[in-house]
Amino acid sequence: MKEAEFFLTRHTKKTKGQEASPEGYPGISESGIELAKERVGEILNLIESAPKGTIIPLVGVSPVERTRSTMKVYSEELRKVLEGRDDVVSISKEEIQELYKEKKGVHKTIEEIRKKVEENPEKKVVIEYPLALKALSDDRWWAPEDKGKPYGERKLGPYVDHLGGKEKFRKQRSEAIKQWFDEKGMVDGKQIGPNPTEVAEGHLKTLQRLEKFVHKIFPQKPLMIGIVGHSLEMDAFLTYLANNGEITSEGFDKIEGKEIQETELSRLTLKPDGGIALSYRGKNLEYHPRDNHEENNK
Repeated sequence: MKEAEFFLTRHTKKTKGQEASPEGYPGISESGIELAKERVGEILNLIESAPKGTIIPLVGVSPVERTRSTMKVYSEELRKVLEGRDDVVSISKEEIQELYKEKKGVHKTIEEIRKKVEENPEKKVVIEYPLALKALSDDRWWAPEDKGKPYGERKLGPYVDHLGGKEKFRKQRSEAIKQWFDEKGMVDGKQIGPNPTEVAEGHLKTLQRLEKFVHKIFPQKPLMIGIVGHSLEMDAFLTYLANNGEITSEGFDKIEGKEIQETELSRLTLKPDGGIALSYRGKNLEYHPRDNHEENNK
């Protein structure tokens, strides 16, 4: 594994009740679009501070539409503010789709993108191509009988009822998260909800696979990979890193004991030895891998 930077945000504000999403942005609200645009300023600062030649793939979303729509706002707004710059190249999803049609294959499309990067060796390159990563959203939050339905049509599952139901789950989310961390998704000896350690380790493996995939295409380039995910899953992952692989309510307090807010950003550096530097809420924390985490799964 090579060193790679990541920035992670939660999705922006979603629609409520019968509220309709703006055309082209399913799952998010008008106010959510504005909030995501505001977050672009912070993402732009990260791009500005990156070394020359950095590849910035805006690539990781969950299967839930609101994460993809959030990434779309980030990508569109970044293209606007970076237009005309001579130190940054932007490659949009639409450009990649056209290349794919023209070249009629994934390998040839990747070669064309690589060629464009090689033609601009000192420029930073923003690549927009969101991929739905299952690990970013755990199906066990939803009713089992609704599996396979669009997410907007699913009911919340029995573990949410156990945590206090829909209202507590949404209005007192941080308390529900602490209960989840302490119970580890178990009710009366049965695994009803997600295991938070498994959720966190799924996130970590996903980031490691992304690093490997992108570095295979651009082996000598610095990376800064963008991810949009969800509260609960990201709260578990960030607690896991902040508390060196152990997820507890006390570990959650190390990151202020509050759920990640809409579009709130964290930064990670994956290191070749498996360690991770986390920058979140004004704190710089270190994760050091251990051979196993069996004790955490009990």
